[in-house]
Amino acid sequence: MPHPYLDTHYRFFLDHVVPNEPTWAILWRRTESIIGVIGLKPDADGESAELGYYIARNCWGRGFATEAAKAVVQAGICSLGYRRLKAGYYLDNPASGCVLMKVGFTVVGTSNRACLAEGRDKPSMEVALIP
Repeated sequence: MPHPYLDTHYRFFLDHVVPNEPTWAILWRRTESIIGVIGLKPDADGESAELGYYIARNCWGRGFATEAAKAVVQAGICSLGYRRLKAGYYLDNPASGCVLMKVGFTVVGTSNRACLAEGRDKPSMEVALIP
C-alpha cells in the first residue's frame, strides 16, 4: 500500500481495481469496522491469480489475515475456478509469510518486488498454491 495513502490512491483503487479484480473488505465482526482488504488479481491465462491483502497495523497478529486468506483461497479455487494461486511477501515481513503457509502456499523462489510504501524494490519470497 502506498504511504501516505492519498485520495488519489483511494480513487484509483475504487475506479480501477475493484471493478476488474475480485476484491473483498475485511471486517472485524466485533466492531463491524473495515480493517483491511483482500483480493485476487487474475493472470492473463485466466487459470491463475495473485492473492494480495492489507490489514491495518493495529489489527496485526490477531488472525484476521489468515481467516480472510482461507476464505478467498476457497472462493478462488471453488467459485472462480483458478487452478493456481500465487503470492509474495517481503523478507522483512515474515508474519505475512506465515499467513500464506497456513493457508497452503509453498515457496517457489525469490524476487524483488516494488514496495509502494517505501518507494523502492525489496527482496521478496514468491509462493504458490496448486490445489
